[in-house]
Amino acid sequence: MLLASIICFAVGMGATMFYGIGAFIPSLQSEFGWSRSEISFGATIMSTASLLFGTVVGQLSDRFGAHRVAAASYAAYGAAIMIILPLLGGIGSFWLFSFLVAMMGQGSTPVVLVRPVISAFRTSRGLALGIVATGSGLGAFWVPRVVSEVTAAAGWRAAYLTIGSLAIATAPIAWIWLRDGVSEDKGDAQVDSGAGGYTMRQAARLPRFWVMSAISLAMASAVSGVVIHSVPFLRDDGLDPITAASMASLAGLASMIGRVAMGALLDCFDTVAVSIAALTCAVVGVGVLWVGGAEHAAPALLLVGFAIGAETDMIAFMTARLFGKAHYGVLFGWLFSLFTVGYGLSPFFIGWVRDSWGTYGPAFAICIALLTLSIGLICSLGPHLRRLQFD
Repeated sequence: MLLASIICFAVGMGATMFYGIGAFIPSLQSEFGWSRSEISFGATIMSTASLLFGTVVGQLSDRFGAHRVAAASYAAYGAAIMIILPLLGGIGSFWLFSFLVAMMGQGSTPVVLVRPVISAFRTSRGLALGIVATGSGLGAFWVPRVVSEVTAAAGWRAAYLTIGSLAIATAPIAWIWLRDGVSEDKGDAQVDSGAGGYTMRQAARLPRFWVMSAISLAMASAVSGVVIHSVPFLRDDGLDPITAASMASLAGLASMIGRVAMGALLDCFDTVAVSIAALTCAVVGVGVLWVGGAEHAAPALLLVGFAIGAETDMIAFMTARLFGKAHYGVLFGWLFSLFTVGYGLSPFFIGWVRDSWGTYGPAFAICIALLTLSIGLICSLGPHLRRLQFD
């Protein structure tokens, strides 16, 4: 199950479409004349679809099993890319393309993919989450490189078709190998919420639920745009397209390390301290990238990538710790939807700042402020994270 989950994460809509959009920006600008902010708004559109449908697929996975929802989603989002891609023309069609692909691909996101892991592992749950989530880091590593190389060889449309084909090929893997824990999942859904966790309505009455919501939104808003815009940022600083994409892929490599390390650390050490350390890496990384540019981009992107790898683990782990497993799919679906909204807003905002100011500096400063806010909010959850245990 773990290996299949890694593959599913690596080819999921979130990994391919979000990590790929930065590598597509130069080609789309060249062919259509769209601005960076207009293209990046596609990520915002995708995050809107995640907000609208994330909790829905979470409920579906609670009820019908992750393997059914995931398999259907991989096939649907791959087919959507192939069907809609030839129809692209104006920027509006690109935004519609982004929305429909994201809607179809919601079942290929961590909202569904972490559910079997949460149910199957009681001990070493953090490590298991970290291992399977390395797939997203693998996606961040391979997607920019493959998109850039396929685009150089056969054009950007061929790169999109490559992503769609891989998604369809992943559907049988999800159907066959994400079955583990499904029977337990159904049992969890029937557990009394007082013993096994909170319902969505009960959790929404708790202040810590909204603190977690704010953390999810702020963390993603602070880092996703930095990674997505790292390719155009480094090209502005003088690097060629392939070198810039290779440099940006370091964030994906580091995120794989961050996911496993974060998962193991969450099992062994204080959740608050480990989370603060991870976000501090992001603060330092964004600062170094801002000040040092291409010359110091490698260590900067490694630090940011490590934090990106840690963030999904943090949310998944804290959700189970604070609210239990009984209704994990819908609760994590909500929090991850907000996380995805941040992922979508950040690239658009950073692109808008670059188009308006001619520099990324002000946007990087705001990203650092959001990370600092996230650290403070996590500190406020300390008593709850240390006291509450749902296993």
